[in-house]
Amino acid sequence: EYVITITGTDAVGRTDVTSKTVTVDTTPPTFVVSNIAGDGSTQVDGTSYTVVGTSTDPGASTSGVALVEYSLDYIDDPGDTWNAATGTTNWSVPLTGLADGLAKTFAVRATDNAGNVSAVTDLDFDVDLEAPDLAVTGGNTAASLVYLNSDMLLSGTATDANGVPSITVTYN
Repeated sequence: EYVITITGTDAVGRTDVTSKTVTVDTTPPTFVVSNIAGDGSTQVDGTSYTVVGTSTDPGASTSGVALVEYSLDYIDDPGDTWNAATGTTNWSVPLTGLADGLAKTFAVRATDNAGNVSAVTDLDFDVDLEAPDLAVTGGNTAASLVYLNSDMLLSGTATDANGVPSITVTYN
């Protein structure tokens, strides 16, 4: 921080003094996305989803966060579209019209009042609106099975636009 003092003197020696404090902010703001994991494991299960986060302007001399922006379907290209999030220190972005099987990239950046722009962080998430499709394709495929003292073999398939990481078979 600097204090600049300006003194004006007229022809007969009268003076007027004014001072201004100047803050020099060379540090870009930082931010956190609260509900999209950095490892790409986030699964959205609805046609709408609100991304939320926080932003701060760190350092000894700060000007404050002026703007948080996001880009959906970000590809690190000058043609990427950037839109303002709602809020700055606590911000949110409502996403709508999400469809099953979509892999999305959500990017965010923040700008402070001095014009410093943070680095872009891009995060991937998947949209999964449908349950997996299961089918018994081998062995006895009847709806009800009766076996007495013998092995039973079933085989089948499980498909989903976002993959099927596990199948569990239980009996009682």
